[in-house]
Order: sequence, then C-alpha cells, then structure tokens
Amino acid sequence: MSTKTVVNLTSDNIFSLIYHHFFEYPLTTLELIKWQPGKKIEKLKIAQTSYGYMNGFYFLKSDKGLISSKILRKRNSLKKFQIARDVTKLLKRVPLIKMVAVTGSLSMFNAKDSSDIDLIVITRKGRLWTTRLLSILLLVLYGFNLRRWGDKKEKNKICINMWIDETNLTWPKNDRNFYTSHEIAQIIPLYNKQKIYQMFLNKNNWLKEFWPNSVKIESIKKYRKYIKPNIVEKAVERVAYNFQKFYMKNKRTREVINSKKAIFHPIDRAKDINTRLMKYLE
Repeated sequence: MSTKTVVNLTSDNIFSLIYHHFFEYPLTTLELIKWQPGKKIEKLKIAQTSYGYMNGFYFLKSDKGLISSKILRKRNSLKKFQIARDVTKLLKRVPLIKMVAVTGSLSMFNAKDSSDIDLIVITRKGRLWTTRLLSILLLVLYGFNLRRWGDKKEKNKICINMWIDETNLTWPKNDRNFYTSHEIAQIIPLYNKQKIYQMFLNKNNWLKEFWPNSVKIESIKKYRKYIKPNIVEKAVERVAYNFQKFYMKNKRTREVINSKKAIFHPIDRAKDINTRLMKYLE
C-alpha cells in the first residue's frame, strides 16, 4: 500500500479532517463533501497541518493507522444497528413515541466493539416522562440490557440519552456550535411518525451555518396541531416526572432535566471539542 500526500485540499477540507480527527474518523471524498464546513468557519484561520491519502481515505498524518479501524468499526456498527432496530420495534408499541433514532458514534458507523447504543426519542406533547417510564419498563420486561448511571461496562447496552417533547424541537441558541450541529445532522431515524424527523431538522436549520451539505432539510410551511394531554394525562405525567426526578436526585451531574427535555450527557463534549479545535487555529 502506498501513501501519497494530497496537496489540493482546501482549508475547509482540512478543517473537516481536523474535526473528524477528534473522533478517529478518516474521510472519503464523498464525506469531505458532505461535511464541508459552512459560513461559521469564515473568521477562523486554520493552522498549516500535515495530511495524507491512502486507500480512498483522507487523514491527518497521525491518523494513518485509523483506516483499518474505521473499516472494523463499520462492521461493529452494523451488528449494533440490528439491536437498535429490535429496540425500535418494541418502542413503536408505545403510542406516545413520535421518533426513535440512532445518535452518537453508531450513527456515523464508527462504534467500537465496546460501545453502547445511543438513541434519541421524541415524544407526544406533555407526555415525555410518562413515555420514558413506560419505555424503560417495557425494555426491561423484554430483557434488553439498559445502560445505567455509573455503568462502566457499556458494550451493546441501550442508552437513550435524549428525550425531547415534540413542542420543544428547536435547539437553544447558546448551545449551537460545530459539535451540536454535527450530532443533529448525523442522526439516523429508525421510526419516524408524522414526519417528526423532518420537523426536527426544519426547526434546527441553523445547523446549515456549520455543515451546509450534511443533510437535506425539507421545508415545512404548515405545522400540524398538537394533541393536548387531558387532566388525567397531566396528573400521570406529573407523578412520572416527580418519581423519576426523585430517583435521579443523587445521580445528577450536568444533565438537562425539565418537563420538555431530558438530556443525559455527563461530559460536555462540545466544550472539549472546541478546546481541542482551538489548538489547530491560528
């Protein structure tokens, strides 16, 4: 196998190589096009960085050995995807669920053999905590291995680390960056009821400022009306919320917990990626 240095990559391409380097992810030509950075890069100056090309992959010089790893991780990911599909088939039975999708490294087909299976769920209006409780009980009942707080052994365990109410799809302005926009763009829906996935992307079309070619966003001119929970449903939701909040009381770190969103990310990856990215900027 011969390695040759590629001299015709643009600074945008190099930025993309640097970003994906943090995730041990060499890029093909098509991936360089898909993950071309947008106008948010205009004021950034990319430091001169050595890169190469081999067997159809572009990479930073230090990442040459990751090409074989990427191929292996794709095989790992295909196996994990089958588990994710099995989980989705079960969760579809919960009528309050509008979307189940794969996130994280698995959605990039870059999961290690030891990795868990990250999922995001979008729920019906005002029923997030009821949905979460029902879903967890159902998964446990059917023998799925859930990743729990503080669990170090994560291989093939189900980790639904994002629960979002259908009325709260727009990402906060103070949390919009290259990392969060990439995470949203790489989501792969396995269950998509009433085009909620398209609505999710439409509500977050700001991601195009960061990765304009990453995903096609369908224009939605008219949004459907939400089904409001009745008095009994509201009462059940309140009980489910208080019960789960009490259970998590001594386990919380930097999780986002409220009536319309539950996001479980104990590590601030966006801050970490931004800090590492700054080392490559002049």
